[in-house]
Amino acid sequence: MSSALLKIEQMLHDWSTASLSNIFVSKPSISTDLELLAFKWSNNIDKLRILHWFDSWYIIPSSNSFITPAVWLQMYQLQQWISFDEFVAWLKSCWLVCPLNSCTCPSGLKYYICKHSIGLAMLLNKYEVNGKTHLQLLGKRRGKGTSKRVRTALLS
Repeated sequence: MSSALLKIEQMLHDWSTASLSNIFVSKPSISTDLELLAFKWSNNIDKLRILHWFDSWYIIPSSNSFITPAVWLQMYQLQQWISFDEFVAWLKSCWLVCPLNSCTCPSGLKYYICKHSIGLAMLLNKYEVNGKTHLQLLGKRRGKGTSKRVRTALLS
């Protein structure tokens, strides 16, 4: 028993000394790759399908959404699903997003930050794209090959 207590005491000591050197972070950092994904997402999303719910919370459709955010919210308020499969389908069809704070998508729940949260902040002018990301966006070139020639209307 005493060897276990000594081991626990050593672990606590190691943890407390390590916590002094590591600064506490309240928000995860945003990488350039994630910022690039968020920028692309914000340009491709249909802005009319984003529903402002309350305060700073929005409902956005997922990529495989089969219901609109308005119907999703109505189902949320009623909470009357017929089966578990129906509940899972509802759960995966839209995400609750608070820009730069939270998202209910799998990535947002796991890493506390995702493309939806950052992209929505970009759409609402709450986040400005980093200079490195701008350079990556400007550095993209078309692939190899010749461009398609445009036919004139009279030669069709």
